[in-house]
Amino acid sequence: MSQATSDICEATEEKQAQAKMSDSKNGAAEEMPAGVKNLISFNHEYEKIICSGSGCGSIELEQLGQYLGRKHRVSAKIAGQVARVARKLGWEEKLWGDERPEDSMALQVGLPVWDGFRCKQCHYVSVIAEDVDDHWDYQQHDMWVGRKAEKVRFQSWDGSFYDGFSNEYWVVDESRTRDRGEDGSEGLELGGSKAGCGEVVHGDVEWVVV
Repeated sequence: MSQATSDICEATEEKQAQAKMSDSKNGAAEEMPAGVKNLISFNHEYEKIICSGSGCGSIELEQLGQYLGRKHRVSAKIAGQVARVARKLGWEEKLWGDERPEDSMALQVGLPVWDGFRCKQCHYVSVIAEDVDDHWDYQQHDMWVGRKAEKVRFQSWDGSFYDGFSNEYWVVDESRTRDRGEDGSEGLELGGSKAGCGEVVHGDVEWVVV
């Protein structure tokens, strides 16, 4: 097979994969019960089920139904419908890998955003600048003159902050968007924040579906 033919095949496979993902997105959106459409979303790129409620984040498929009933008081019938929609996506085997977005990319819809501080020699992130100084000494990083941390905005699949490294958190660029490549973030509602405080994307509300 020539290189040109190989390139054509790869391009065709990529288009087919994109079309399949688009069909999957449209199908999931159409089947999602109306009462939870603003609460539960599907991240098709990283194959995550996202809950935008306060302190939430990505939810495991096997826990989705019980989670909706316990956390957000969604009826068993509606919670079951949501779980069935998610199960059709076929993400069970690889849903909970450690893959995370690269730093400085656009926001992941449905997740809170924090003000934080990142170590200048690695990807350690904290919401307190002094924690980076302690981390620097503990890790025995190189001698450094000046500030050891840089201010960043970051997200996590967990929806809440725990002290950690790059596999837990990623830095975001809020001037970028996932689809349009321009300022603003379609589908996000981000208010003002204080350092160390998460921003709840769709508001801190209790969802009741009957």
